Formats: sequence, C-alpha cells, structure tokens
Amino acid sequence: MTTLDREDLVAHLTGTVHGHGPAESVSLRIAERSEQLGLQGTARVRNLVLEIRSPHGTQPLQLTVITPAHTDDVPVVVGLNFRGNHTLSEDPALPAPMAGAGRLHYDRHTTDPQPRGARASRWQVPMLVSGGFGLASACYLQLGPDSPDLRTTGVLPLLQGSATSAWGGIGMWAWLLQRILDVLLAESLGSAHIAFGHSRLGKTALWAALQDQRFDGVIANNSGCLGASMSSAAGAETPGLLAEVRPYWFCESFPDRVRAGDAWLGADALLAAIAPRPVYVASAADDAPADPAGEREAVERARRLAPEGRFGYHVREGGHDVTAEDWEQFLAFLTRELPGSPPRPSPAGHPTKGDHMP
Repeated sequence: MTTLDREDLVAHLTGTVHGHGPAESVSLRIAERSEQLGLQGTARVRNLVLEIRSPHGTQPLQLTVITPAHTDDVPVVVGLNFRGNHTLSEDPALPAPMAGAGRLHYDRHTTDPQPRGARASRWQVPMLVSGGFGLASACYLQLGPDSPDLRTTGVLPLLQGSATSAWGGIGMWAWLLQRILDVLLAESLGSAHIAFGHSRLGKTALWAALQDQRFDGVIANNSGCLGASMSSAAGAETPGLLAEVRPYWFCESFPDRVRAGDAWLGADALLAAIAPRPVYVASAADDAPADPAGEREAVERARRLAPEGRFGYHVREGGHDVTAEDWEQFLAFLTRELPGSPPRPSPAGHPTKGDHMP
C-alpha cells in the first residue's frame, strides 16, 4: 500500500472523495448566548446561537457546551448529534430546537422532534462531566437534510453558491466541527479538543481531524467504509454501495470514480496520517455493515505505518450504537493519552468480544 503524508492525503481525499468547500467567503459569529447550571449543579451548560453568514444569506445554529461546574479547563469532546441537543440528556438546561435558531431538517425515519433525552444513552453526559471531561455538540440536521436535497436546501447553497454539487455532506459536517472548534478556542473552553462521531458522523470526525491538527485526537465509533474500516468483509459497506445509496455524502465526481474502478486508499492510511495524535476506533460485533474485523485490521495496520502513534480499539457485543461501555473505554483511553487529563479509575470491566488494544 502506498502511504501519503497528512497534507498529501488531505489533498487526495479532497479531490476524490469529499470535494472542495466552502466556495464562498463565510463568517461565523456568536449571535446569542446563555449559561446556567445543570445536572443537579455539577455542570455548566452554555447554549450559543451561532450565525453563519455568506454573500447568499445567513443561517443560525444552536451549539451546546457542557463542562464541569467548577472549571472549563478540561478535555472537551466535540461531536455532532443526530436528533437535536435536547436529546443528549433529560436535563432541561439543554435546549430544544428554538424558533429562529435553525430548523432541524428531520427525515422520514423517525417521529420528530424526539423527546428530551431520547439519545442520552449514546452520550453519557453525566459520565463525561463526573470524569472531568466536557462536551460540545450541535445537530447536523441544522445544516440541511440528510438526503439528496442537501445540495439545494439549508446551509450548503450558502457555502457553495452556484457550485452546489462540489461538496458533499461529510465535507460540510466536518467543516462544522472545525467551526465549533473555532468557537471553543475563541471562548477558551477546553484544555484539549477531541473530534467524536458515530456512524456517518464517525467518518465526519476522522475527516475533520485529518484536516485540522488543532483537534488533539479523534474517536470514531462504528464508522465503516471511508471511515475506519478496510471494507474487506462480506456484508460490509463499500465505496460502490455508498456511491449508489449515499452519493450526496461525497463530492460530485465520487460516484463516477467508483464506477470507473478507481482504487481507494485504505482506512489504515487515514488513521496513520492523523497520528501521532490519539486515535480511537470502536466496533460492535453485530454491526456487519461497519465491518468490525476491517476496523480492527485498519488499527493494526496503522500501528505499523505510524509506530509513534497512539491507537486504541475495542469491539463490544451488540449492534450499531454507542453505549456506556463504549464511553468507559473512550474516557479511559483519553485519560491515558491526553496530557493533563483528569485521573480516572479503570473501566468497570464489561465483557468485550476480542482483545482490547490499548
């Protein structure tokens, strides 16, 4: 396998997979802010309305930042969520979608808006805060629908102007992670910042971390093809499948390149190029489309490509999800690998399938 350094790999993936963007001059400002205590007084919850502005218009966006009540000087996990900031916790300090703060472009697969705390198990906010970590999150559906209409609806036309097809969803979502990082750094929120994502947003976190070295590490959970998977197992996602069912996640030329038989650099090259920053990959044994065997193989190969890297991996029983067990492993890894992270006891020892790779 040919290896590329980080800058070359960014240029390669920009040209062949994710596309170029934004094409327009874009500014970002904090239009509104509020702050209160949450989680029974243990957390400080900041709710910000960001304003994305280009020559084609303005789009508001809700961002929630949660840190321990006594300090902001903690590692902050930076991740996009699927169904709204209010679904991360049952705590009322986390806001429901607000009029004038960016609509959520829900799809046909769920009854939305979902109830408060509906995705709390995926985020484990009390565990993060009690462990000395923070969380910054916005809903990716504020940028537009996760459908072919993404190219003409929501933020992408503001960012791309007439070049609406030059960029895809993952590129745009990764751009948003970087803009959230801009805000956190400007507001002095966090001692370190770790890109995080599950499923398609795991692909997004890896792409954001590869491009932007200000991220101090990355966690990709069940990210699959063009994420942390080698896409080598039967039943796994492949570039061909994604080009057929999710072409709008990628740049305009991606489906044609797939049909032409272009070869794709493996996930091992992607993980190795993010090193020596901490890189954690998590799999689920019953999540065949995300290719758990291929995700483990990518980490093993990345270790050989980047011996100086700090890689972590686990596979748990179960399917496509994020669980408390996963978060225990994530936070234990970050505690070991991030300078100045808070001390944390070892995970409670949930059973996992296969070996844990520290």
